[in-house]
Amino acid sequence: MVTGRDPEQPAAAAQAGADPTSPTLDPSPDLVDPTPAPTSAAPTTPAPSPTSRRPSNGPIDRLAAFVTTADQLVQSGDLDRKAGRDLQRRAAGIAVSIQNGRHESAVERLHDLDKRLRELREDDDLSRAGFAALDVIDPIIDSLE
Repeated sequence: MVTGRDPEQPAAAAQAGADPTSPTLDPSPDLVDPTPAPTSAAPTTPAPSPTSRRPSNGPIDRLAAFVTTADQLVQSGDLDRKAGRDLQRRAAGIAVSIQNGRHESAVERLHDLDKRLRELREDDDLSRAGFAALDVIDPIIDSLE
């Protein structure tokens, strides 16, 4: 235990047995500059053009949102873990079909996915709220037809 230390000396220096005459690492409040010194200016880059972006509500993005929602439902207990993995696998296969331009195949698989969701709800492997949250298949189908 350190006793009788100088209240002006930093605690870390006193505990380490530092020489009280050595300069402290704590700057006085008068010497502290509240704003950091500017470094080199960041290079400016042009904003991407709107045409270079893929629409945020495209079928792939909607499938990604579907998978994210399924993950959240598994975590909350509204979707059986094994069923959640199955839905993710199916969604990934559908995404590959879409990316490869096989929209007819993707639509068939989306109908199968919709049927699977209904089965999961009937078997109580998917809660009512979870079923409502995952009811996004029709807009994806509509975007592909």
